Amino acid sequence: LAGCYLNGFGTKQDAVEAIKWLVEALNVGAKNLQETLEQVLASLSPEDIKKFKQSGYSAAQYKMAEYCLKSRKSKDAISWYVQSYKSGNADAVTRMMTLAEDFRHGKNGHKENLPFAYQLYDAAAECGDVEARTKVAYCLYNGIGIEKDTKRAFALYEQLANEGNEKGMANLGLIYCKGEGVQKDIQKAIYWSTRAAEELDSVNAMNTLIRIYGTEKGYVNYAHAMKWICIIYKKDSD
Repeated sequence: LAGCYLNGFGTKQDAVEAIKWLVEALNVGAKNLQETLEQVLASLSPEDIKKFKQSGYSAAQYKMAEYCLKSRKSKDAISWYVQSYKSGNADAVTRMMTLAEDFRHGKNGHKENLPFAYQLYDAAAECGDVEARTKVAYCLYNGIGIEKDTKRAFALYEQLANEGNEKGMANLGLIYCKGEGVQKDIQKAIYWSTRAAEELDSVNAMNTLIRIYGTEKGYVNYAHAMKWICIIYKKDSD
């Protein structure tokens, strides 16, 4: 069927339909079709690409993303992963997150590429992935793959915290403690860190509370600090 659409045998020539059926064939174990698929993908006209994006063929769009990645067309790869997700393929977001970690840390055969890693996190975040949103905030806060922007990081962590996200709460508490991207406010730091520690068992939040109760002038309370030290110690022992 793919060959019929590709060559116009018995039907109108249609590259997008050919791609759909080539991918279907590959997914059920057909051999020696990957090269043909890549040749078709590489030869698409602008009109074909427009039709392909509107087709809703999520599996084929995912293959296009993988082809673009292999061809080192990073922006196009991200665009097709997002399109595949919008067409109903949740695996496309999972793939972007996996690739982001690979390019961030230079593993699984991928060289370190921090800007590309950030772009992948950002695209996954735009698709609604909560973990990706925390990664975007972390990158902005630390200047990983993008210019450091503590104000934007604060805004993202605040949104996440208000949604009940552990990393959002813990990092918001830390930011208020340090006063980076926002005016230092130890009371708010205690509020968010305590919520993250008590409600969500966040060790990072516990460490912020230890820091506050152990060193912050006007808030030093060694009994409180020791309480959280003991809780962390017990968790490590367990």
